[in-house]
Amino acid sequence: MQSANTFYKNFTKTEIFDKFPKGSLNIKPVRILEWWYCPVSGELTYSGLCGHTKERQPFSGTMVRSMIQDKVRPTKLIMRPEVFDSVMENADKYGFGSPFSTEEYLNKRQKVFELPKLQ
Repeated sequence: MQSANTFYKNFTKTEIFDKFPKGSLNIKPVRILEWWYCPVSGELTYSGLCGHTKERQPFSGTMVRSMIQDKVRPTKLIMRPEVFDSVMENADKYGFGSPFSTEEYLNKRQKVFELPKLQ
């Protein structure tokens, strides 16, 4: 499994929202650039929430996605148990067994809305 940070240029995942006029999507994108573990606060966080940037420890989203894909419950420090349970329940109910958007999910899902193709 490849991480978003190695598949795309560093901030591509947030810059895509710049292509739409402000307010046209009826959502407000939240631009969180990098998650990390703070040993001072004892939690996963990002620079917008925690000021202990000198103490930051890298955090692997790829590792967590791999754990979830393999149905291995992450520790409470990484994910609350009820969140993991909900992800797994909804993977079975809506995701055809996977907690992630697979080709099968994209082909079989119920269409709710569609966005116009980017130019």
